[in-house]
Amino acid sequence: MKKQFSLFLLSTGIILGSVSMTGCNSQEVNAQELAKEVEVNQEVNQLDVFGKVEAATIRELAVDFPATIETIDLKAGDLVEKGTQLMTLDYESYKNEIIKKEQEIQLLKVEREAAYNSLDPQSVTINQKNSELKTKQNQLSNGTDPELIKIEEQIKILDQQISIAEKDYEVSKSLIEVGGISDKELKDKEMSLAELKNNKYQAENALKQLTTSKQLEVDSLKGSIDSLQLTVSNTSTEKASKVETLDIKIQTAETELKEMKAKLTKAYLKDKAIVLDQKEGVVYEILVTEGTRLKGGEPIMRLIDPSKLTALVDVPEAFINKIKVGEKADLYLAASPDDAISAKVSRIAQAAKVVNGENMISVELEVTENQAVLKQGYEVNAIIYY
Repeated sequence: MKKQFSLFLLSTGIILGSVSMTGCNSQEVNAQELAKEVEVNQEVNQLDVFGKVEAATIRELAVDFPATIETIDLKAGDLVEKGTQLMTLDYESYKNEIIKKEQEIQLLKVEREAAYNSLDPQSVTINQKNSELKTKQNQLSNGTDPELIKIEEQIKILDQQISIAEKDYEVSKSLIEVGGISDKELKDKEMSLAELKNNKYQAENALKQLTTSKQLEVDSLKGSIDSLQLTVSNTSTEKASKVETLDIKIQTAETELKEMKAKLTKAYLKDKAIVLDQKEGVVYEILVTEGTRLKGGEPIMRLIDPSKLTALVDVPEAFINKIKVGEKADLYLAASPDDAISAKVSRIAQAAKVVNGENMISVELEVTENQAVLKQGYEVNAIIYY
């Protein structure tokens, strides 16, 4: 849309008349009207659109473990500050599950200790070597061997240095043609680059040799275990196998216990209460009621950060090519229709939607001042300048 603003400049004509006085020479000055109307046309391109205030992001709180909602201490639309209690939970049964898991681990460790103590010396050696073998195999397959990682880091650093040196060398070759550097300086750069490439070559060879050596260690360890197993009885083999099985069970149970405890370390969980862990928030939606039984993983409420609200307006398809990200805009709220809120275009949707039979594109307007007056769901009139 276009509006024309006219500036009129009116000059006032001053008319000077002749004055005749006794004893003086008469002088006549013919005054001309100096005033004339000047119109300056100034075009301002603007687009009047409508929309609503929307949250830039809506945060969802969830409880990852079985629990029952005891109390809900707020309502949708409430503004709450950090530390405010939102809900309370009853999860004694989950705490008991953690205690049972801890007791299970202790029993497994006692059983494992007894099984280990019943092993004959050769079986103990086999068990130790099996543990060492698993560690070495895991390090090789997962790329976590400390010695190999050290060489790999050296190669990464050399790659960066070579890239810089190559660019420097190419620039230097251009400079020598115009006398910017000497032949000796160029030769030094060439030798430095060659040295870096040689260092990388040596590091890569060292990595290959060390990897081969590590694999030979694994193979040797396997052979040693096989030889020892030929000298032990079936009973000893069964005992050693039981120790290994118990080791796996203990490791699995400890991992499960760690995961169970981690679910109680959410920043918004304080003892039995769900509290707000950000500066402030608006309760957008409550998804449970008092007495709701949670199985674990269900969302319980959604929150809005009131400091990150935007205006989402619909722009007709015919005008969308005129709008660009960064364009200035003014917002007007129904509560204060005469007060403009400065904003700018922050995002333009890449897909259209049909509104009342017309193709519209959603445009997001970021408020650049007076953010506090916006509230989720407010209707806005907006003027986008282009």
